[in-house]
Amino acid sequence: MLIVRCCSLMGPLLISFGLNDNAAVKQVPNDYPTISLAVSAAVDGDTIRVYAGTYAEHVNVTKSLFFIGSWPDTATTIQPPVDFMSSSLYRYQSQPALFNPRAALVRIAPGTNVLMQGFVVDGMNPNRDTSNVAFTGILIESASATIKRNKVMGFLPSDTSGAPNATFSGRGIEVLGGDAESTIDSNIVVTCQRYHILVSSTDDKTATPGAFPKATVYRNTVMGLGQSKLGQKGIWYNWGAYGKISDNTITQLDYTVSAVEPDRASAVVVRHGEFRTSGKSRIVISGNTITASTANNNKAIFIEGNCDSVVGNTISGFRWNVQVDDQDSAYVLGNTITGGNVGVLVSATTGSKTVSRLVTIGGSTVNKNTITGQPPTSQGGAAIQLVFRETGGDGEFLSPLPVVATHNDFGVYTPSEVAARVFDRADTSNGTWPASIDTVVFDPFYTPKLRASVKVFLQGPYSSPTDSMSRTLNTGGTLAARYGAGTYPALAVDSVNIELRTASSAAASTTRKFVPAWLLNDGTVQNFADPTKSYVEFDTTLTGNYYLVVRHRNHIPIMCNTAQWMDGSTSPTVYDFSTAQAKAFGTNPMILVDSSPGTVYAMYSGEVNQNGLVNAADRTIVKNNTGASGFNVADVNLSGLVNAADRTIVKSNTGVQSQVP
Repeated sequence: MLIVRCCSLMGPLLISFGLNDNAAVKQVPNDYPTISLAVSAAVDGDTIRVYAGTYAEHVNVTKSLFFIGSWPDTATTIQPPVDFMSSSLYRYQSQPALFNPRAALVRIAPGTNVLMQGFVVDGMNPNRDTSNVAFTGILIESASATIKRNKVMGFLPSDTSGAPNATFSGRGIEVLGGDAESTIDSNIVVTCQRYHILVSSTDDKTATPGAFPKATVYRNTVMGLGQSKLGQKGIWYNWGAYGKISDNTITQLDYTVSAVEPDRASAVVVRHGEFRTSGKSRIVISGNTITASTANNNKAIFIEGNCDSVVGNTISGFRWNVQVDDQDSAYVLGNTITGGNVGVLVSATTGSKTVSRLVTIGGSTVNKNTITGQPPTSQGGAAIQLVFRETGGDGEFLSPLPVVATHNDFGVYTPSEVAARVFDRADTSNGTWPASIDTVVFDPFYTPKLRASVKVFLQGPYSSPTDSMSRTLNTGGTLAARYGAGTYPALAVDSVNIELRTASSAAASTTRKFVPAWLLNDGTVQNFADPTKSYVEFDTTLTGNYYLVVRHRNHIPIMCNTAQWMDGSTSPTVYDFSTAQAKAFGTNPMILVDSSPGTVYAMYSGEVNQNGLVNAADRTIVKNNTGASGFNVADVNLSGLVNAADRTIVKSNTGVQSQVP
């Protein structure tokens, strides 16, 4: 263990790093005023801990180190030295590149393996109008690194007086070159231009990369400049770089000019992925939350290459929410895409490839995307849009079904409404290709299940002083023994079955579907399969008028008095049986259990043998089970024990029969 005492510009600095477990513990009296001097004193495997302070210096990490700051508890900040923009000491040029040399505030050198955590890397928003030097916060150059829980900000080397220029390039975190693997985890990256997080084999457009870096970029927060004339990129994978982009939050990427400039403001971009020849070296973009305040000139996700997937993201408000361009076997599955102008755009621009391509958008009920809130095609928008901009005229998509987009939820549920949200422009510029080859197949489309939110009370466990039902079976462990611990809501009383019936009248109604539900102590139900839903779902898509029937294992069933319209809309049909006798079909179908301050009706208890009538047979079953505990049908008050109280209820309700047809 080597202990180094240092001073920062703001006060004392303690930097410690250990060689290995067998090394002697040494106290070094030297004061190290900079992080760079501490790095020079370290060897591979050491840990460098940098305490709070502001360090105006360039840090070149040439060894495999654990590099630890104190942010966010206190600020450990690295800022550019005064000569950073002018001195060549901070610039690196290890490969042919468009933006060379690179001026890196923190550089992780080739061949190293570094952890960097807990720093604020602040570029301080320099204004460089005439330089094409790439100005980078953290540069990982042909190295392996874990960049975790840092804040990187203020890398804006752009022309602030006129239109942004592509040659003015700033980067927050950059992974460049080589075939190493890095992880960019839980960082905050804000106000950088052009790239907040960049992973690239090279940015030299004249040569094919020889090696492709892999990076996992997840749980980061990326925030752009909002309405800005500066080019803004969120997370960008370039020239064959690959990996996983997941669980990031990306906001405020937009561009003030409304004229189309495809890459001016983009949240997640994969460019030139076709250089990756193996399906294993693909990119998965999943679980990200990407939002825009305007749909002026921006896009959320753009993929271009080979076998990439966009899965389970939440995206809202972009001019183009997802664009799949020149992709071979791309998948867009399970995303929630809201608003903006175009939900998913499938495009072909190069006209130079002759491989068969298949783009899948949804494709099954399990993988359905929810794509809602875009204007219809008549107003220039689309939920799904197919546009080819071929330059070679070679029939870009050779698959007979280039876009399979079945089973998606467009927020509308008639064929004409769905068709109005799918723009399918056949390209007939080349006479050898039939117009039908450019096709979006979107039928069958998704139609939601019918939903019902029901309130009902059971007489047996109901308590008028609390206006609720007891949860004894729950709290006593009976439900856990029956269904398994943790599989039911904390407020569950028992399970019920809810039945869906259809007919022109209640008397003629017949069962169409039934589903189980959890009955809570306040009389409401929760979905049995997914207790986070306060409604039940019926596996049918036919809209119409339906009757709802509630059944419990030892109570008289009830049915709603009038048919309820159910159309599969997002909001479930709500029906409360408890407020009036007339809410249930038949003559006196429920029992009054409370009359003050408002009337409360409940299902009659004591129907033990489920023959539709409370009679002597039910009393016999209860008598024969007296003393039994646990989940027992004779326990008509759901106390967990069959006793005299149950016999009293059955006796008082003798003669009551079901009114359900």
